[in-house]
Amino acid sequence: MQVLDQGNIVTAIVGNTLIIGNKSTEEDSSDNKPWGVFRHYPMSFHLASMDAHLPDEPDIINHRGRGSSRGGGRGTNQLGDVVVGDNHGALHLFHNVLRMEGISKGSPVISKMH
Repeated sequence: MQVLDQGNIVTAIVGNTLIIGNKSTEEDSSDNKPWGVFRHYPMSFHLASMDAHLPDEPDIINHRGRGSSRGGGRGTNQLGDVVVGDNHGALHLFHNVLRMEGISKGSPVISKMH
C-alpha cells in the first residue's frame, strides 16, 4: 500500500488486483473530503510489488509550454503512474492513472517491461 498527495490518493495491491482510490475534489470546509470510487484493475497474474510516481503539480504548471526536459517531455498531462511487478520479473506500467482529472472510463494504458 502507498499513500500519496498528502493522503488524497491511495494505491494498493491485493493478490492479482491493483486498487487506486482518490478523495473527492469537492471543497469541504472541514478538510474531511469524502473518498470517491476505488478503481480496481485485475490482472491475469499475481502481483509481487508496486510503486507509484506522482509529478509535482507546481512543476507541471511552471514548465507548461516550455518543452522542459524534466518529466521525460510528457508535458502537462502527467496524472501519475503506477508500476506493478509480477513474480516472473516483468514490470507493468500504468500510465496516467493516479489523479482523477482526465481519466476516461475505459481501460488504462499499460506497458509491459522486463
